[in-house]
Amino acid sequence: MGLKIKRSQGVTLVVPTSSMGDIAFLLIIFFMLTSKFMQEARVKHELASSTEIDKVQSQELSIILDDKGVLWAQGEETDINSLKGIVDKLQEGKSEAERKEFTVVFKVHHTLESKVYEPVIRKLAELGVKVTFVGKMEKN
Repeated sequence: MGLKIKRSQGVTLVVPTSSMGDIAFLLIIFFMLTSKFMQEARVKHELASSTEIDKVQSQELSIILDDKGVLWAQGEETDINSLKGIVDKLQEGKSEAERKEFTVVFKVHHTLESKVYEPVIRKLAELGVKVTFVGKMEKN
């Protein structure tokens, strides 16, 4: 007489899904806080307007000149002399072709005179980046 040992049919795995909603919610909050949306949200500026505006295809760097002429890069207050370091840091590890396509989105408050924003444009031109000016559409 042999003793029969009963073997289990298989292992059943149970994945708890009750906290999936919480995890998804926290991920959404994380990406909102780390996105460019939040970096620019604290800079108060009103865009210049035009009758002809195209959509921006891509951007690697966002620069804003607010109503007081303060320069902001990626939501952090900066000065014109720091732009080279910021661009170099963002271009680090990119190929020559990618560096030529590096795009800066430049937003200027509508009340600023050209003498305030032209030095920034000249500095960006020296750095060899593409500059896209952002504005709002004028209503007819």
